[in-house]
Amino acid sequence: PISMMNHKTLSLSVVALLALVAGCGDASQGPDGTDGKTRIIGISIQTSQNPFFVELADAAAAEAAKHGYEAEIVSGDKNAETQARQVQDFIAKKVDAILLTACDGRLVGAPIKEANRAGIPVFTADTGCSDASAKVVCHVATDNYAGGKQAGIAMLEVLGGKGGKVLILSFDVAQSCLARVKGFREVITG
Repeated sequence: PISMMNHKTLSLSVVALLALVAGCGDASQGPDGTDGKTRIIGISIQTSQNPFFVELADAAAAEAAKHGYEAEIVSGDKNAETQARQVQDFIAKKVDAILLTACDGRLVGAPIKEANRAGIPVFTADTGCSDASAKVVCHVATDNYAGGKQAGIAMLEVLGGKGGKVLILSFDVAQSCLARVKGFREVITG
């Protein structure tokens, strides 16, 4: 329940962010906010196998449509090289903005810098970019560290003080997973 609440909050935050982007008009547009050109937001999600990322992309696309933007949604399938090629495709198509849920926060900097050079604003959600030289307009994420701590507290309450072994599954290239595991471990070993 806690993580679903955080994911829903993150999805709503991304939708609000896209509403802000969509509201930023171009001075060359007519009074109705259009110039006849199709406005496109390129969205590359970490994976289409996780319903959270699919929900996030669908919510972002729906909000973008309300503001006259089309969304092109692709999945990096947890492969940083695939996602980098997708960003290059967005650049070639001259999309108006790019939203990424990075497959690898350490490797996503290079494609973001390519978009920066092309003058395309980049936004990230859930997993951010760890390359400080890559310009990201805004990053929207849940507090994964606090979520991990909450999961640890909940587990200790359920166990009622009894000890035992715990198996922790982690996706070590995702900053969100690393932060959740860190918070969880601090509580259970504390």
